[in-house]
Amino acid sequence: MTSALWFQTIRHVWRNRVPGQLIIQLTDACNARCPQCGMRVTAGFKRSRLSKDTIRRAIDAAAEKGFQAISFTGGEPFLFLDDLIEMIRYAGHAGIPYIRTGTNGFIFMGSDKKGFHSRIERIAHALADTPIRNFWISIDSAVPEVHETMRGLPGVIDGIKKALPIFHACGIYPSANLGINRNLAGEASTGNQRINPEAFSQHYLSGFNQFYQFVCDLGFTMVNCCYPMSIPDKGTGSGFVTGVRGNCNRRYCQFQPNGKDIAVSGPFGNDPVLSIPYSNLHSPNITACIDPSVIGSGAQIPFLPGGN
Repeated sequence: MTSALWFQTIRHVWRNRVPGQLIIQLTDACNARCPQCGMRVTAGFKRSRLSKDTIRRAIDAAAEKGFQAISFTGGEPFLFLDDLIEMIRYAGHAGIPYIRTGTNGFIFMGSDKKGFHSRIERIAHALADTPIRNFWISIDSAVPEVHETMRGLPGVIDGIKKALPIFHACGIYPSANLGINRNLAGEASTGNQRINPEAFSQHYLSGFNQFYQFVCDLGFTMVNCCYPMSIPDKGTGSGFVTGVRGNCNRRYCQFQPNGKDIAVSGPFGNDPVLSIPYSNLHSPNITACIDPSVIGSGAQIPFLPGGN
């Protein structure tokens, strides 16, 4: 998306109060075990998926109303790759200029097995033959073992490293997607002891830098951060929203409802011990995120929601 189209989109949204992005959850089925997500494979509920006719109607309505972006999410959208590819193409033909989707990374498992390279090539070529603008791969931690344990996807980091050059050769440059959590720099303690807020802050500022270096070393050229799906926390009366609780029934992070402050409620107790003002997310200690919609402009913008 060019700078001119970007500003045109902003003006259109502001004047007509049209949401800038439609998020279509293709399915709530997933094969990962992410503790921060209520759709993890171990969650006990009946899974479903949208019909292609329903998705087409949603895309048509979005195009008619002037939506500029559509994200296809899940669950895990790559469980239904053929339908996903078809709907991406449909959105492009409907005139949606910015289309994105992503994966939990399960497709990158088994990189040491015969046929891995050809399988990834087929996926990369299929995406390259669509009007996709951004393809994200979720990564939760700078420590491979921690990420793979959280997701229940053994060997996926090696697979991602081997797959990225294949995607690049097809003109697809995936972005690493971090759902902010307390394990981003390694497995956090689950004790109840408290630490100095400044030390806690420095630990996670350092953790972000460690994460960004890690994904750069893997071969990523883009990274975006988001926060986990959230539910209101009525028990604290703090005005914060608590990240969906995982199997350990402890908080991962908190966010003010206005989305402008982050409060990390860490492994050391229930009260938030770190609040990062939204404007400080681009301090020298934190690598700025680049909005995929303004690739080429070098614009630095706030962290973006989204991800699998």
